[in-house]
This record gives sequence, C-alpha cells and structure tokens, in this order.
Amino acid sequence: MLEVAGASAAIVTPTSVFADRIDRLTGRRFTDRIAIIPWGIRLADAHVRDQPSAGTGPLSLVQAGRLDDNKSTIIAIESLVFTDQPHHLTLIGKFTAVAITGPV
Repeated sequence: MLEVAGASAAIVTPTSVFADRIDRLTGRRFTDRIAIIPWGIRLADAHVRDQPSAGTGPLSLVQAGRLDDNKSTIIAIESLVFTDQPHHLTLIGKFTAVAITGPV
C-alpha cells in the first residue's frame, strides 16, 4: 500500500472513514494526496482539460471495487479510447463473470 500511495498523484476515496483508514495505514505520510469524492464522480460535474497533463509516463487509470454492473467498469475501459496518450488500466476487484461488448 505504501508503494502504491507513494507513486500516486492522488488517492481518492468515497468516505471520510475510508480516508482516515488509508491515512492511518500509510502512517499519515500522504494525507495531502487524499481526496474524498462521495461514491464516484458525477459525469455532469466532470471537466475536460484543455491541455494534457504535464506528468511523465503513461496515463494510469485504476478502478478498485466490486466488478459488477452498477460500478460501470466498462466505462473505465471505454474511456481510454478518448486519449492519445500511452495508457495503462488496472482493475482490482472480485467478480464472477465479465461480459465486454463492443469493439476491442
């Protein structure tokens, strides 16, 4: 966890309880990187950047949680189509079956 937190620009959690637990588990070394976004990002509130990120390396998208229909894992996968940056997607979770439809 320390390695992932240390390599992350931001640590997003849906509740203050999760934020506090992550903060304690990482020895409060990354408190300034923790952001609370209640149970996801409303697409209506999302903003598009005019310029690409100035970071180095590929764009990384991580989705952690149950891999079921209400988590919209397919949106995470499909969203990578909209970037021309090198990218990497990591999915972390438990599932029993996954069906991906559409172009691959």
